[in-house]
Amino acid sequence: MNLKKTTIALFLAVLYLPLVLGVVSKASAWACDVPLKGFTDSTKKPEFSAETFLKGEFQKNFAKWYEASFKPRGVITKTYATIRYNCFNLGNRFIGYNKDIYDMGYINAEWCINGFADYSKEEHQKNMQDYVDKLQILQDKLKRFDKHLYVCIAPSKANFYPENVPQKYKAIADKNMVPSTVYFSQLIAETDIPHLICRDQKDTLQYPAFYTTGIHWSRTFEQETSARIIKDLSEIAGKNYRDIVLGEVNKSSTPYWWDSDVYDLLNVWNKLKNGTYYEYTASREYTGDYDKIRILVHGDSFGMGIKKDILDLYPYETVWYANRAKYIMDEKGKMTKFSSWEGFDFSTCLDNIDAVVIETVEPEIQQYGYGFVDRLIEFLDTYEPQKSTKNYVENLNCYSREAWQSNPFNGVWTKGEKHGFVWAKDYSELLLKDERIGSEGLELQIGISSHLFEGDGTPDTVEVFVNGNRLLHKEFHEAWSGSLFLPAEDLAEVGDGDQYDIEIYCSKSFNPKEIGLNNDDRDLALQLMYVGRPR
Repeated sequence: MNLKKTTIALFLAVLYLPLVLGVVSKASAWACDVPLKGFTDSTKKPEFSAETFLKGEFQKNFAKWYEASFKPRGVITKTYATIRYNCFNLGNRFIGYNKDIYDMGYINAEWCINGFADYSKEEHQKNMQDYVDKLQILQDKLKRFDKHLYVCIAPSKANFYPENVPQKYKAIADKNMVPSTVYFSQLIAETDIPHLICRDQKDTLQYPAFYTTGIHWSRTFEQETSARIIKDLSEIAGKNYRDIVLGEVNKSSTPYWWDSDVYDLLNVWNKLKNGTYYEYTASREYTGDYDKIRILVHGDSFGMGIKKDILDLYPYETVWYANRAKYIMDEKGKMTKFSSWEGFDFSTCLDNIDAVVIETVEPEIQQYGYGFVDRLIEFLDTYEPQKSTKNYVENLNCYSREAWQSNPFNGVWTKGEKHGFVWAKDYSELLLKDERIGSEGLELQIGISSHLFEGDGTPDTVEVFVNGNRLLHKEFHEAWSGSLFLPAEDLAEVGDGDQYDIEIYCSKSFNPKEIGLNNDDRDLALQLMYVGRPR
């Protein structure tokens, strides 16, 4: 009897608590609410008019506004989601055994359920054959411009960890089915298109491929794949790209990046159970000469991960990103949206890249690139390559405002140039264009701060690369200010016409706020006064 009363009491509490909180929130300053992750919808309270009321527009918009602004909305949503999650294994994603979260699309694709393409059928095979033929055409057209194609199929959690997917889904699968990834793998293996099918790594990974808390691959799997792709691209393009060097593995009970991507969006009251998540310590590769990575990645969140892994280490490489939702981000992060790929001019992008990386996920293979491949093939028929259109200036001169109007400097804090110098980070890039540099040489007027040596007896190493070639390596043991010179004969061997991509690395930096100097919380490494042809 007591158990029955307790159950009834809990039921009534869950049923009426949100209503009570709503009344309290209206009668007091206390919001009685919690934020929801992934919810950004908001709406303005509609103004009443007879016309909108008679049309029903006012009622509709008022309901939207009230739903979005009702203060205990978060409490109600999380309470409802928690009951569904704990009692019924329900949520805004499919929740299988052991509370393992899946995206239903991957389950459908793995077992060809609910109308997902089964490639044992002739009509589906023909469509996939046509798509692979188009990829071959795209590769051939890119090669005419000394550019390359690479295809990557991201992994499926339903394939790597099927044990937590309820048997009822496997039971309704046709025993003779052929998943899209399997058939695509067979076809592309018959071509010379460089590719990576991530499901082939299933039995080779040292760390988990996925976690129960997410549908995105694990951070370690992502890092390993990004490093693999860079090595592959170096080989197929004949370039010396700098690798992503994977070191020791860090462990944490807190997820890394997307390791708990979907769990966070469930919006439940449960606390995330302490599991073990892994991430490699990634570092740059330092070589005497290298080529900058210059690629266009087409894909989704998996493609975004490739971009992140490259730019976290080498922030001045050229990585364009085209999303399947028909928006594109250039190398500076500027985003352009359009209704179809026909609306995008690929000229500037193609002028500045060496390879196109097409990434897709297993449930999306049968979308055949969402029209991206077709558009790129069509565009290449009329494409006329131009020299890189990057923003170059004659010099960096802190006593002149001319260069700062276009500011082709990366990793340089522009604040403070009026004092005769600007601060640079531990890795900075300057794009200069001056034909006289090739005949006269290069001058770098710099300053080394004494703060770099406080409490540390190690030297500050400064390295200067020009067009991917290390031309200067110098150690400083104390504060210093003056000019360094690179002779014309050294520059003649690495010149690219009259364009010079100058990269400066410093082994040390300091944060004024952290050392109690002032409230400046920037990371500072090097003072730059002038970089250009010798004055």
